[in-house]
Amino acid sequence: MLTARNNLRKQLAEKRRSLSLERRNEAKESLFSTLTLELKKYTLVASFSSLKEEIDLSSLNKLLANDGRLLLPKREASSLVFYKVHDLTSLKCFSGDLLEPDPSLCPRVLPSEIPCILVPGLGFDETGMRIGYGKGYYDRFLKEVGDCLMIGVGFKEQLTASLPCQAHDVRLDRILLL
Repeated sequence: MLTARNNLRKQLAEKRRSLSLERRNEAKESLFSTLTLELKKYTLVASFSSLKEEIDLSSLNKLLANDGRLLLPKREASSLVFYKVHDLTSLKCFSGDLLEPDPSLCPRVLPSEIPCILVPGLGFDETGMRIGYGKGYYDRFLKEVGDCLMIGVGFKEQLTASLPCQAHDVRLDRILLL
């Protein structure tokens, strides 16, 4: 099963990598206009700093930060810890090219305080399942949140008929692929 999941991850990563810049920009703008309105009702929104090939959330994150509603994750050991980010200049690359909040500049937020979370992935299916990068950060974190709307976001090309599920996988409430 692990080999099948890893092969699927490679296929999905390649499919996403092959998207044109025009297609990426179209999805970024569509996501921004869709979520700007939809997320207005939440006092806090947990988002993520997009990796190079993920859907670009920079415009949405900037808006949420300016409104004082942005939460971003930092990897700490084998866990995700979310911090409130008021200014995107308080993000740093601690390892690799992923921008994460600087804990000395951003207050920590408990999982139970998060009303809505945007979740990345390599692939998603119509039942709300996702496949990530294989380290389990989001699945472990999502089990800790209370009454929280969990939205998987990405490109429509990331939709797959069905995903192989494991016991630790968490079903999302909604998938938004543009």
